[in-house]
Amino acid sequence: MKRWIALTLLLLLPIGIAAAPMTPKELEFLIRQRTPDAEIIAAVQKRQLIAPLDATAIQALRQSGASEGLVKAVSAPELVIS
Repeated sequence: MKRWIALTLLLLLPIGIAAAPMTPKELEFLIRQRTPDAEIIAAVQKRQLIAPLDATAIQALRQSGASEGLVKAVSAPELVIS
C-alpha cells in the first residue's frame, strides 16, 4: 500500500504540482520502498534537496539500503537548493 502512495506522488510531480525540496527522510523512505535508483535520482534532480547531506544522513541512507552509486549521485552539491 505504501508503495502505491509513493508511486502516486511521484507520478503527480510532472503535472505541474509545485513540489517542495526533498528531505533526507523522504530519500530514506524511497530507498526502503525499493524505488529504483534512477527514479530516486530523477526525483532529486527535479525537486533538489532541502540541505546538503551530512555524514549522519549518508549513513542513514546506507543503512536503509542505498547503493554507493545512489549515495554519490544524491550527494552532489548542485542538487542542493540554493
